[in-house]
Amino acid sequence: MKVPIGIITLILVFVLTLTHGIGIIGEQDSAQEQAQTSQNNSFRGGLNYLSAGNRFSQNDSITKPDFEFFEANNISSLSIRIVWASWANYSIDWNGLSVHENVKTNYHRLLNLTDDLSLKVQFDFWTSYKRGGSWTMPNEISPWDIIRNLTVRGQWFTFVSEVMNEFKSHDSIESWTLMNEPYARALGDEELFYECWTLQEGLMRDIDPVRLFSIRFSLGDSPWSGDFDKTKVFQFCDYIAINEYLDPSNSSYTRWGANWTMFGECVLECKNSHKPLVISEFGNNSTKDEDNRVWYEQTLDIFKSSGIQKAYAYAWQRVEPEEEGFNIAPNSTLLPPENAKPAFFELASASTPLTQSNAYLVVRGLDNLIYYRMFNSTSSVWGDWEDLVGSTCDSPAAVICEDELHIVVRGSDGESLWHGCLTDPADTESFSGWTCISGATDSAPTLTSNGTVLCLVVRGLDDRIYHRCYSEGSWGSWHAVPTGATLDSPTATLLRNNLHIVVRGMDGNSLWHTIARSDGSVARDWMWLSGATGSRPALTSHQQLYRLYLSVRGLDNGIYYREYDALLDSWASWNGLPGATIDGPAIMLNDSSLHPVVRGSDGDTLWHGYLSYPANAGSFTGWTAISGATPSAPTITS
Repeated sequence: MKVPIGIITLILVFVLTLTHGIGIIGEQDSAQEQAQTSQNNSFRGGLNYLSAGNRFSQNDSITKPDFEFFEANNISSLSIRIVWASWANYSIDWNGLSVHENVKTNYHRLLNLTDDLSLKVQFDFWTSYKRGGSWTMPNEISPWDIIRNLTVRGQWFTFVSEVMNEFKSHDSIESWTLMNEPYARALGDEELFYECWTLQEGLMRDIDPVRLFSIRFSLGDSPWSGDFDKTKVFQFCDYIAINEYLDPSNSSYTRWGANWTMFGECVLECKNSHKPLVISEFGNNSTKDEDNRVWYEQTLDIFKSSGIQKAYAYAWQRVEPEEEGFNIAPNSTLLPPENAKPAFFELASASTPLTQSNAYLVVRGLDNLIYYRMFNSTSSVWGDWEDLVGSTCDSPAAVICEDELHIVVRGSDGESLWHGCLTDPADTESFSGWTCISGATDSAPTLTSNGTVLCLVVRGLDDRIYHRCYSEGSWGSWHAVPTGATLDSPTATLLRNNLHIVVRGMDGNSLWHTIARSDGSVARDWMWLSGATGSRPALTSHQQLYRLYLSVRGLDNGIYYREYDALLDSWASWNGLPGATIDGPAIMLNDSSLHPVVRGSDGDTLWHGYLSYPANAGSFTGWTAISGATPSAPTITS
């Protein structure tokens, strides 16, 4: 059974109405086609992983098989909460130790398992929630106590700081959420929340300047219900996290103050603002497993049709479910995880691996035309060269975004910028033609994408670094990196929502790295990197492993690369490859293999090799000449 087209149509009509000013989609088939196109996007299913008493006291013999089962079923993301009362209640002895210390130990055991199995964790800070709306101190602290009582707020900040400092070394943590389901109870609460979040975000980013941050909003108490200001929330959040429990079969359904119109507004405004949208909770609590399975199937179709990249089901709880509903885990700890409810398997089937089997090598030909060819990494076979209309005086920039090949080049005048797109890279007839875009550069441009948004990065005519993003068919505004300059083309890669930029310094050889965001803000200022190059550097990234790879031509014409751990904001040592080049290399990462492409020492020929395990330079296959020639640095998509 598939989701009724009515809700997909409702969301698409809403998006198109606000974007293009039209009143209604005339043909239902049009909505179906657009929904199907959106479903080509990568989607990852996740789980809210819960425990009895929020202490994760269960034995690893339960947790580890769960995690291994998730990994085998393409569920690679977990949302794990830590509740203030379970951490800060020092008055109860438990097995001879304080609750606090046992909870520390339990969370470390849990996160050690997620580290070992390469699962990713959204780590959520919760105040104590008690059914019936009853809040008592000290062990039941509400969000309103935190925002209204400065003493309690300080205690909350201490709790957050202790937890982050305790667990931030775990590689599996990819993001933190500041609070769960805040809402304004009284006049003035909204401003108090902004005041609290401003201080809390600053505190958390000081502790962890690299990972992403968000707030878990209930859709019915969110910016899209009118309860909070969208502009301010976008400033606090690197991505938007929404909890929703709407009936996917009923377009007029309302629950807990939320409805599908709010959902459509949220989807649209996140796209227009280049903010990733994550569903942090969804699910159904019918006593009939088949009803829950159908609910999941239809809801997941809506998420994928809307371009949502990740959704965490609520919930998986194996030990003493107590009052927690919506559980899709087996009914007993005596049953293996394979006995999960049917809804789990709908979530698993909706998740697809974030791998890309095809890459594209794009070059300026000896005749100044633009050429490209496909590399199938599964078969390691190169396709034929194809050429596009138009010409350029420098290396093209290219990237794959939502299965489309986007190319930006400098015009033959040497400064103008032109953008074109192949909606089907296998068919040159799908080329959009060239569109001049505002801005100018006298160096080769750079393109990068995280799968849904692409960013263009250039050296300005004043030697500063500028970037802008493209999404839903339109370019956003230019943003200047506040400090820094370069005398050559920058290189850049989007890792989740962070734009990593590496440039050559104004001395001509040094290397510098900064982390910006698509909205123009800076996540981390410039850092000097050891090493030197006389040509433009190259960057690529692995979204799942949270790794970057930088490759350069050394001052001795050798080819070098190094790995960056984005979680630790740490660069590994340089590795050298055999061979030499006269220009900056191109690199791409496909699954777990690092593929460099370089110009030969004769100046025109092209050579390709790959490392099966990038951390080990000894895994390099050697160089293979590939047909074609270029007088400029090559570009390969990743």
